Amino acid sequence: MVTLKHIAHEAGVSPGAVSKVLNGRGTEARISPERAALISSIARRLNYHPNAAARSMRSRQTGHVGLLIPNARDFPATNPQAYYTIIGVNLGLESAGYVLSLVRITDVADLAAGDDEGARTGPARAGQSRVFRERMLDGMIVITHVPAAFAERVERLVPRVVWADANVWRDRHCIRRDEFHAGRTAAEGLLAAGYRRLVWHGTFDADAHTHYSHGDRLAGVRAAATAAAAVLVELKTDWCWRGGLVSQYRPLLRPDTAVIAEDVLRARMVAHAAWELRRTPGADFGLACCEDTPEVANTWPDLARVEFDRYDLGRRAAEMLAARLANPDAGCASYQLRGRWIAGRTARRGAAEIADGAPGLASPADAMDVLVHEGRRLAVSPAASQG
Repeated sequence: MVTLKHIAHEAGVSPGAVSKVLNGRGTEARISPERAALISSIARRLNYHPNAAARSMRSRQTGHVGLLIPNARDFPATNPQAYYTIIGVNLGLESAGYVLSLVRITDVADLAAGDDEGARTGPARAGQSRVFRERMLDGMIVITHVPAAFAERVERLVPRVVWADANVWRDRHCIRRDEFHAGRTAAEGLLAAGYRRLVWHGTFDADAHTHYSHGDRLAGVRAAATAAAAVLVELKTDWCWRGGLVSQYRPLLRPDTAVIAEDVLRARMVAHAAWELRRTPGADFGLACCEDTPEVANTWPDLARVEFDRYDLGRRAAEMLAARLANPDAGCASYQLRGRWIAGRTARRGAAEIADGAPGLASPADAMDVLVHEGRRLAVSPAASQG
């Protein structure tokens, strides 16, 4: 096995100098760039790999970082969109030399349910993740919403935490999406397209048990509607499809009205209700969504939406934690990321308003050549619409 001594012998330096160069601290030992390049070249040629256990003993760090996710053992697909954030986190941590360990939120909940973690025994203790039992983590990134008391418990277990897209928001060590901006941007995009009435399809104001985005997106929509003196109808819905949505939307889906879906799931609900009513988003009414996913870009690219790069969020969170671990005394300022409005075809004015001379699509063909009249679907030709 190749050791630091082998490299030092060939390079004509001490093992300590080799260690500093390979750990990126060559300037501390006043090693010239040429000598440092020689040491690195020899290490690569000899296929040198550092001993992780020895490094941990010297640095008093494990090199492991936890990522707390909202999934449970019996419900693994709680938040599938977190996958893209996780990929970004992993790349950022890998670049900084850390190994990522996924931690379920139930592992912390089990621990918090009992007495002091050092005295825990029984099934709950046995079911805990090893990262807590053996104190393996240097830091943690949390990408889910947690109650305040739960957040305090997390920070007692792992003091160095970065809160990513979480309800926790402080001056330092937090990064998340600006959800108020997302809601306002979606509403302003629809109003700019000429719609005079907005319908909110989602949850109402958030509470301590829901993700901050629920309240912030609606607040942004309300702000835009108030500023434009536009009518806003708030339609509260849950996560599951309900047949009653069809009857609720029958009087709402009009050419002067646009629906703002809180998320992609609810946007699909609206589209499903419209399909049953034989109405088309972008032709018979407007539709936009406050969020975006990579699947939407491939399967529903025409959906008007506020784009957001979850991968970039994860990468930035990893960089923030790496900086905090490198210099624990220097705090990292919190900041929010904003999405970008994509004016898809579902947010264009319909054929009925174009026929009346209102601003909208360039031609009735762009409006999918349909009109809605007394619940029936009628095909129209350019000549008929212009007459």
